Amino acid sequence: MSLYDENLEVLTRFANRGIDLGSPRTLDFQHIFQDEAAARLFAVQVAGEGLAVTIEEYPEEECWNTQVSLAMVPSCELITETEQRLDSVARIFGGRADGWGFESS
Repeated sequence: MSLYDENLEVLTRFANRGIDLGSPRTLDFQHIFQDEAAARLFAVQVAGEGLAVTIEEYPEEECWNTQVSLAMVPSCELITETEQRLDSVARIFGGRADGWGFESS
């Protein structure tokens, strides 16, 4: 299944639960790194593009998570494009994308 198809499936489930996907909301894109330095380099790069980034350590999994938050009207095309673009930046620093989500309340 392609990333586009996966995102379409997730958005369809949200829509079927009655979640409004026609209004802007903050989406959070997660990225995993093996060390803090790499996570911070990614954060600096992405923050330079005007995006909000937070970093959190997960000691039990021996990794660091960065969360990139971006306000948008959720669409499969825009989510997939953003996820792929951020993943390509994360990979420069040895990281990888680890999904996305938003508060559904």
